[in-house]
Amino acid sequence: MNNSKNLIIILIAIIAILIIALTCAIVYIFMIGNENADNRVVIDSNSTNPNDYNTNQTQNNTVDDVNNSAEELAIQTFNSIFEVYLNKELTASQIRTLFSEIESSNTQNLDHNISLSADGITTSDEIDDTKTYKVELSYDDIGYINEVTITDYTTTIENGNTTSNDLEKINFNSQIIPYSGRITGAQLYTLLQTAQASNNANPEHQITLTSSNLQSLNQIVQTEYYIITLSYDTEGYVNNINIDKEI
Repeated sequence: MNNSKNLIIILIAIIAILIIALTCAIVYIFMIGNENADNRVVIDSNSTNPNDYNTNQTQNNTVDDVNNSAEELAIQTFNSIFEVYLNKELTASQIRTLFSEIESSNTQNLDHNISLSADGITTSDEIDDTKTYKVELSYDDIGYINEVTITDYTTTIENGNTTSNDLEKINFNSQIIPYSGRITGAQLYTLLQTAQASNNANPEHQITLTSSNLQSLNQIVQTEYYIITLSYDTEGYVNNINIDKEI
């Protein structure tokens, strides 16, 4: 009988211990759950958290940088068509080409039209094949070219008359300038012969040849295209012909 009582007491003690342990476990789980809830990060699309703002600001800055780069590229592409005419003595043929490019650009770019300055030539009828010309460019507030001034290059006048030195320079340059720009390999051969003849006749005004993608003149192919860029010395004479194969 006593053994039965003792067994019952032991069982009751074990059950009590299990109940206490279960209660403690429930309390512990509840506390851990609350702690995790307190540490949860909630993302709010309208958040004013400084870290969220910095992230958004960085993204906005990246978008702005991309937009600015695209605009700068558009401006450079637009202007490059006309800036090739700067700082050169241009033939009547080149000026006619410039007129055509301005007309084409104005048709395609309604937001960025180019006008011809009244201080120079404004119609193709005014172009004289016996003269050479120079071009000046004006830009709008954004950076696009918005005005072109075309004037007579031969009007470098001293005491009311064009000097003999100016005439000599005009005659010298006029044999090379027509080849400036995009030409065929066949035209390039003619240009090279002209430059060689000029060097033989004018030792005081030698013309050199350079290229960024040709190692030898033997690489020239008559049916391919080449870009010719001219440079001038301090007196205004052509002194270098840069030949780049069109890629």
